[in-house]
Amino acid sequence: MKAKTFFFSMMMAMMIIIIFSAKNSFAFYQASTAGYITQVTARDNGMYVVFLSGIPDQGCDFTDRAALSPNLTGYKNILATIQLGMAAHWKVILFVDGCINHTESVDNPEYGATETVPRLVHAVLYPE
Repeated sequence: MKAKTFFFSMMMAMMIIIIFSAKNSFAFYQASTAGYITQVTARDNGMYVVFLSGIPDQGCDFTDRAALSPNLTGYKNILATIQLGMAAHWKVILFVDGCINHTESVDNPEYGATETVPRLVHAVLYPE
């Protein structure tokens, strides 16, 4: 009987840890409506700006685009998802969180210093 109680206690503790660590899950970010990506532009600082209508308003200067930072974990996978969505002409859902400056150049930090766009944190294909 003690083994069952111990096992149950351990399972409950693991569930609590999972629930509280789920804060970093993309489920807590705001999702765009499913739509077709109209354009992707690359910046020389490694950032990509993705144009899509229906991006949730994060209080940024622009809401028709989102920026993918090279500092984000999973950056290459998100970029591959976006590129596949464009190439296959599939709808994509973008998840955003907050705002980020999308400067054109690392050599010219004043350019776009006051222009913010939603920070892209995840992308999901939505094939029809």
